Amino acid sequence: EELKQLDVKFLQGLEEAGHKRDIIQGGIFQQMEAVRAGNESSWESCPKTWKAFQGSCYHFCTDEPPWLKATGRCAEEGAHLVINSQAGQEFLSPKKDVTYWMGLRKQSSIDIYKWQSTSPHLHFHRNWSSERSYPDYCIFMKFGHWTKFDCVAYWHGYSICEKPQMC
Repeated sequence: EELKQLDVKFLQGLEEAGHKRDIIQGGIFQQMEAVRAGNESSWESCPKTWKAFQGSCYHFCTDEPPWLKATGRCAEEGAHLVINSQAGQEFLSPKKDVTYWMGLRKQSSIDIYKWQSTSPHLHFHRNWSSERSYPDYCIFMKFGHWTKFDCVAYWHGYSICEKPQMC
């Protein structure tokens, strides 16, 4: 059990380091492109319709696409469905009146969750709702709680895309 906890902490640290590396690399690339174009001050940290928070840009989609369409839409923007950090969780938790898809899916009878982003398995959230389980399900945030829902069933929820902020 102690070894398992160390493994989880190691994976969380690795994920956070990778996320920060991606932010830094993206910022450096953006700066190099701006310098090359002679416009060091012309680029923005997040697209106009996105909201910045702690190194990430968030886009709140309100047209209620199904989970697969929501993941595809985020990918087209170079982003992923939320949440992949404790900070992101805390940023979005106050929005309790909104139900939205998250980039987390469980696709087997084993209790292992796979993030749609490149993050490893994360274990920072314990605020599950008491709704029933499915063998293959996607996760959405409902009234501040993570909720499991059958991925193949037809259900709509808002979606929130996240990508590294370019500084």
